[in-house]
Amino acid sequence: MPQVMGIDYGTRRVGIAVSDPNEEYGLPLEVLELPQRARAAAVAEMASVRDITLIVIGRPVRSAGEDSALWPEIEKFGQSLERRGFTVIYEDEAFSSSAAEGQLRASGLTGGRKKPVLDALAARLILEQYLERKSGRG
Repeated sequence: MPQVMGIDYGTRRVGIAVSDPNEEYGLPLEVLELPQRARAAAVAEMASVRDITLIVIGRPVRSAGEDSALWPEIEKFGQSLERRGFTVIYEDEAFSSSAAEGQLRASGLTGGRKKPVLDALAARLILEQYLERKSGRG
């Protein structure tokens, strides 16, 4: 069964998560720290190796409902993945980073060690939100 990839796109890093084969939960996979121009190719390669065709990207929406300032860059990234043959879905990522931060704080991980983990964990939360909504659990 194919997996689904989740992305938490940030200005400095891209957090990546993948689903289990049954699409029941997400697993943090990796954090990429690459220049913006190299990100889509790297993600496409990672997805291709895993036979992933569906990529869920977090869409940052402000509390008033409008897109964040990062949205044009995220949309361009998603369009680049679509041109490479992937199906891209945008999932509201409201509070994913703060929820990931809370989970890391509860685990005791602090300081510089938590930054790379935070983005992959946020990607997992975005992916799981999509999986729950898709399955009717959320």
